[in-house]
Amino acid sequence: EKQRMVSHWGADQDIFGLYREGGSIELQVLFVRQGKLTGNQSYALEDLEFPDEEVMESLLTQFYQGDRFVPDEILVPVELEGGGALEEYLGERKGKKIALLCPQRGARRQLAEMAAENARQGFFERHDQEKRREKMLLELQHRLRLKNYPQRIECFDISNIHGSDAVGSMVTFFNGEPDKKRYRHFRIRTVAADSGGDDFAMMHEVLKRRFSRATEEGDFPDLVVVDGGKGQLGMALAAARELGIKDVDVAALAKERVRPSPRSREIQRVAERVFLPGQSNPVILKRNSNALFLLQRVRDEAHRFAITYHKKLRTRQTLYSALDRIPGIGGARKRALLRHFGSIKRIEEATVEDLLKVPSVNAKIAQEILETLRSAP
Repeated sequence: EKQRMVSHWGADQDIFGLYREGGSIELQVLFVRQGKLTGNQSYALEDLEFPDEEVMESLLTQFYQGDRFVPDEILVPVELEGGGALEEYLGERKGKKIALLCPQRGARRQLAEMAAENARQGFFERHDQEKRREKMLLELQHRLRLKNYPQRIECFDISNIHGSDAVGSMVTFFNGEPDKKRYRHFRIRTVAADSGGDDFAMMHEVLKRRFSRATEEGDFPDLVVVDGGKGQLGMALAAARELGIKDVDVAALAKERVRPSPRSREIQRVAERVFLPGQSNPVILKRNSNALFLLQRVRDEAHRFAITYHKKLRTRQTLYSALDRIPGIGGARKRALLRHFGSIKRIEEATVEDLLKVPSVNAKIAQEILETLRSAP
């Protein structure tokens, strides 16, 4: 983004703008460095009934904690009762006097008005987005006839290759957006690797573990979505039934697929289908509907999260298998080599000196590692 000259005297400034409607507040900070507008940052605050002066004092105290740069001037939209003390404190941090100003006229006032206008626009954009998300969630609730408003959705997927390195994933969406701190991985424990990949049993295990923890913590989602059709839905319902869970909505989303037409040589495209408890026929959501868009986004994120973890495990397993051929390489040394190099190829390309940088690897073991890996077919 092109930098805009806003100050002819080349100062460093932080300009704060504030817009509020009741307890909903939008704060905008413009960053001016050497007279040029270089960036901005916004903050959304809800349910704050304090006056603007207290909101600004609290924000400034938090904003300039730690190693944050303190500019020559800080422009604020309201006079602050404790402004003098804050100005002195920030000046001590910077090592020279700074100015905390509430400008009333001139170029500084124009900058303050720009920040206030940005805050106003940000407020309405944010609330428009919230309204769109609410509309999307209400549409999903209506189309699938859900008991609960789907504020929190958890989606589950399974990833494996013929049963090996099988994993499950759980992603969480809150108010229509990813809540990544609630994402979880599951290593499959009860389904044998030689089962050939029983996805139904794996899904049952993952859901039962998730529901068990939810029961212990009293922390349930509004809607559970599983990637698949009737079979996967049945596994999710069985896991819920075994734990006496009745108040969580459950749905399965089956991917779009193609099949030959029984009456012609043409290929038929079968739309994505949503399977629900107690209904023999799936719900077909309109291709461009908000409800389908959200379900696809949640499902695709669960799939991505599962695949990423599965690949990580396979890479680790490949490295371990290659190192198993080398005498004297136990679990600790394997882990150390994996952390240091990341792949077999990088170990093969390493020198003895490179290998000696790994803890617990001596010259003899380093030589054996290289000879074994480089002689492999």
